[in-house]
Amino acid sequence: MTTPRPTINALSALAALLTLALACATPPQTADPDAPAGSNPVLAADDAPIALGDPPDDPAATTAGQPVDAPPRDPTPTDPAADRGAPRRDPLDPDAPPGRADTSGPPPALNWVEWAASRCVPDRVGNTKYARGWLEWAQGDFSFLPEGAPRPIEGPAGLPTPGSARARERAAALERAWLDDPQSRLLDCSFEVPRRSCKGCRQAAGTLKRDHEYTVLLPRALFVEPARVRSILLLIPGGNGGRVRWFLTPIPGKGNNDPMSGGLETRRRVDSWLDAHPEASQPIVVALEHNGWGTANGPTEFLTHDVPTHIASTYLNLPLDQVAVGAEGISSGAMEIWRSLYSRPGAFNTAGIMCMYCADDGKGIRPWGPAVLASPDIQAWLANLKKLRDADLLHVRFSVGNADKGWECNKGLYDAFASAGIFDPRPPDAQNCRTPEARSTADCDLHWDGFHLYRDVGHTYALLPPAWEPQLHWHLERLSRAAAALQR
Repeated sequence: MTTPRPTINALSALAALLTLALACATPPQTADPDAPAGSNPVLAADDAPIALGDPPDDPAATTAGQPVDAPPRDPTPTDPAADRGAPRRDPLDPDAPPGRADTSGPPPALNWVEWAASRCVPDRVGNTKYARGWLEWAQGDFSFLPEGAPRPIEGPAGLPTPGSARARERAAALERAWLDDPQSRLLDCSFEVPRRSCKGCRQAAGTLKRDHEYTVLLPRALFVEPARVRSILLLIPGGNGGRVRWFLTPIPGKGNNDPMSGGLETRRRVDSWLDAHPEASQPIVVALEHNGWGTANGPTEFLTHDVPTHIASTYLNLPLDQVAVGAEGISSGAMEIWRSLYSRPGAFNTAGIMCMYCADDGKGIRPWGPAVLASPDIQAWLANLKKLRDADLLHVRFSVGNADKGWECNKGLYDAFASAGIFDPRPPDAQNCRTPEARSTADCDLHWDGFHLYRDVGHTYALLPPAWEPQLHWHLERLSRAAAALQR
């Protein structure tokens, strides 16, 4: 007999995503007339979609190169009786039937190459607006790039038609090259997201873009020992940076006030960590162009079903319930992870919350008062998260700057998790203090178990250089643990 999971009552609506500075801004979009009214204390007040493009070109709409946009709304309904369409079995239910992998045919490292030959460009990142800005800063001089560091595509991809003789020839050449020289590989790809029929799907009105782009880092193990690849890490942007900033190298001499000059060097960081931890499960790292607004089935479905199911089936030939899934989000991307944690607690095994917009202004994730924290719905949700945490199947980590006006709101949500036993309540470790005796939130980087506060940085790109590497290393280590737990 199965043990029932705690359930969460319906959200009558999801919330508005505020756009702020360069690292965390979200482009404006007109309100969705079909959005339902209502609110939920876990989320926010209103509902409307996020534009999938880049911040506005209007210089009058920026301050020091950082976009200042009106908050869009979120239309995703959440019905407690809805069929969420979640493909993963309940990890806490020992009687739930496992998915079945297709073990016939060639190894997974070979199955997907013909598909990729027509949908992916190797060794480059996409030709996005952010990438074009980065190329302008580089001025054709790429001598500063470390070996293996990608640069953007500078012209049409020129991909062959699927199924054509040229596509087959290209696939054979790529397969030979990749298997003869096994190493991590970076691809810039697109895939189709069909409209699905499920009660949890947000059926957005109007004509939708069906193909959506991502940049994927395939680990070396996929080409030599694919059974070691049992995890996926999704990188979800806010309104700036898209899929390319995660993998670009910063332009030398540029910084926070130089728009589209940054980069987080994720390939180098992942490869270096995996080299130092040869026993770890090697993840597929997927950087998304947007956080799911305007997609065929809504952002929650996009992040918890459409993207991870495509990655698991395409590159691993596995059902999603055999793969650990992590998600890292910046600003509005973090808000979507928060919403997904609420509506589908088992969808992610790691959840990184970076500079999530959180304020009592009706525009973002709202702080919790004592009445909200004491509500049966919230207590049931926290109890469910605690069960997942105790099974090593859920890990959460917050990072934010002390000059971000929402940091205390983020800390309040963290404290709610800690009150449920999800985090260790030990005092924080103080680092990088102004003086040896300083210990305050204004004067030090403070590191609690699962909450990391960085001094002198706000809701801008300046947070990312100090915060990203430890956040990434945490994901890699915890995803390896979660992947092992799923195999038990």
